[in-house]
Amino acid sequence: MEFIDLHPKLVHFPIALFSLGSILHIFRLFRNNELTLKVELIVLSTGLILSVFALLTGNMAATHFNEHGAHLAAKHGLNSINELMELHESFATYTIFNYSALLAGVFYIFVGNRKKSEIKNIGFIRLILVILSVAGLYFIYQTGVYGGELVYKHGVGTEFFRNMLLPK
Repeated sequence: MEFIDLHPKLVHFPIALFSLGSILHIFRLFRNNELTLKVELIVLSTGLILSVFALLTGNMAATHFNEHGAHLAAKHGLNSINELMELHESFATYTIFNYSALLAGVFYIFVGNRKKSEIKNIGFIRLILVILSVAGLYFIYQTGVYGGELVYKHGVGTEFFRNMLLPK
């Protein structure tokens, strides 16, 4: 197995953790306690760390495709693959930035709670974090739509695609 083949295996961990992080954050609106806050912090932190590896392996896979397969795909009339790949990369980046901001906000609340200090504009901060939670789910969905189309419609990353475009 090549290192670039790790992307589809790694990417599902941050998807699950970020989705769970969003659900936990919304759940905390109704049942806010220190335990759920700590669990949310751990889930989002782990998701963010694993998303870096998913992003790196995805970039490696895209670079490999651009170096070895893009010209062959264009020759076979598969020009939309590059556009889909760019959309997939963009939404993956939006997802990581979104969950980084959500993690920062949750950490800010965690630190404020630990210091037993009153957090200024807590209502506004909570609203922003809920918006980030929902937006994050949307970004995950869009990333998956474009990634799924790359794999299931065009076969990018599959053995069939490699054998078709890069015969041995």
